[in-house]
Amino acid sequence: MMELDQRVITLQKSSSLEKEDFIKEFTPFILSTASQRIGRYVEVENDEVYSVALQSFYKAILSFQEEKGHFLPFAKLLIDRDLLNHLKKEKPLEPSVDEISFPEPQEELLDHLLLKEEIAIFVENLNRFGIQLEDLVDLVPKHQDTKEKAKTLAFSLSEDEDLMNIIFKKYTLPMTRISLKYQISRKILYGSREYILSILVVLKNNLTLLHKWV
Repeated sequence: MMELDQRVITLQKSSSLEKEDFIKEFTPFILSTASQRIGRYVEVENDEVYSVALQSFYKAILSFQEEKGHFLPFAKLLIDRDLLNHLKKEKPLEPSVDEISFPEPQEELLDHLLLKEEIAIFVENLNRFGIQLEDLVDLVPKHQDTKEKAKTLAFSLSEDEDLMNIIFKKYTLPMTRISLKYQISRKILYGSREYILSILVVLKNNLTLLHKWV
């Protein structure tokens, strides 16, 4: 995903032809996202929904900022938002009720969509470390002092490029190396492993809405 993010950043300064080739490559993604949002099959030809989704994807390319998250969740968020607006204004064939009558203000709706994307990224990364989301609550340190030490360590690790590369390449926490470098007991490390990794996943992936829960 990081390689794709870099590719989009480079693409922002590239020619229109290169952008068009990129969009063609991701046409299945655009169609799938649009279909999920409106609840019906979307065609490339003569389908206004596809035109809206296509414009949103192009806008996502131009406005993407790497420090705010990954490109595909960002693009999906923009497509969802614009199609929701389109559904409300145009009322295309057979949209489901919940897709056109959200009670939340637009800002809350966008937060809701973004939160769903962030949770999906969070769960996917936790699974790579062998952690199940439903087990995480029971794995958080019970003692406040231990929890604070683990949290402080996680934030320090997030700025340690060498260790972060190891952690997210091998999907493990190098206990001995961390214990020696940061002068923290292995007991705290083993007891806080899942909590530390969950914070690192949030920080590594810039999950801004989940960040406030850390």
